[in-house]
Amino acid sequence: MIDKVFLFNPYTCNLTDGGPSGVIAQNLIGHDLQYVEVNPVVKQNFTFIDSLRKRLNPPPVPLFYHDWYLRCEKIYRSFNVSRYRAVFFHDVFTLSCCLHLIAPSQCVILQSHCPELPHQEVAGSSFATDELIAWVRKIEFEAYARADYAVLPNEWAAEIYLPLLHDRLHIEYLTTGSRNISECGRVDLDSSCCNLLFIGRRNRIKGFDLVLEAFRQAHRLKPTLRLYLLGRGNSIVESGVTDLGYSDVPHLWMRSCDYVVNFNRQSYLDLSVLEALSVGAHIIMTATNGHRVFDVGSDGIIVASQVDVKSLVKILLSDELAQNCRDTPSLDNIGLYMKEYTDEMYRKNLDALSFRLLRDIR
Repeated sequence: MIDKVFLFNPYTCNLTDGGPSGVIAQNLIGHDLQYVEVNPVVKQNFTFIDSLRKRLNPPPVPLFYHDWYLRCEKIYRSFNVSRYRAVFFHDVFTLSCCLHLIAPSQCVILQSHCPELPHQEVAGSSFATDELIAWVRKIEFEAYARADYAVLPNEWAAEIYLPLLHDRLHIEYLTTGSRNISECGRVDLDSSCCNLLFIGRRNRIKGFDLVLEAFRQAHRLKPTLRLYLLGRGNSIVESGVTDLGYSDVPHLWMRSCDYVVNFNRQSYLDLSVLEALSVGAHIIMTATNGHRVFDVGSDGIIVASQVDVKSLVKILLSDELAQNCRDTPSLDNIGLYMKEYTDEMYRKNLDALSFRLLRDIR
């Protein structure tokens, strides 16, 4: 067998993606590692010629995941993944779709990037059905049962996955990294206002409802507050709010606004926070789960005392909230990024982890 870790990559890998797709795009695509192989990004129509097989011999998964199953199966076979001593999966769905292809002698490494259990994330989606939720609940247990190693960004993120962790499973920690944008420019925003930026999915786990309601209450008392929304979701049209929709230059807006607001109810380790650190953006955030690592007293991070509207309103109305702080990037945040969260450091740590695991399983 090839004495390397094969990092299985079925994703589109856009730099602005979240989750495993964004992690791989920002840290691994275009780079060579000594102990890790990553398959290149494959085209969306990679499984087009399998449409006949899909009709005659449907995959043993819900209809929603038929294409994903065939995509994973084809990548596994096309890149001869069975030849590698260890395989690194970045979600339970992909691992489940490859279970029938993994040799008993292969070591399986699993990292799930969800800020909640996968079946809970699916349950909150627009495409959720009872059948799909039940299937995901089943496969998340099967995935962790097959895994030999579970990878997490830090010990606090483990709280999310406690129901899936078991005695045989070895826990490893690998801090996520993000690319550095040395010069991203700025948008000329109204300097008489304090400009806030929310990035990402507009759902409950990200605390979007808390951010929007806290802004409404604070804006009534402090009209100079402005909230910019970046990302896909239902359009918001109301006083003080500017909905930017999707953007492929999020760093531009991070540097242009006074504060990035990350108010997660539960947290894994958001790429958007690491990106904000890298450009010295000031951050208002909750220190939940994996984000407890940021409760470090940086001059560029304001941590809410509670995950609720009242705590955020208090911050937005406080004297601590500086206007035009975008003109003075946080050197503390940049220093924290350079010390812990660069893409170079991620690759170095991933290679070191892979070397150690390969040594242990020989």
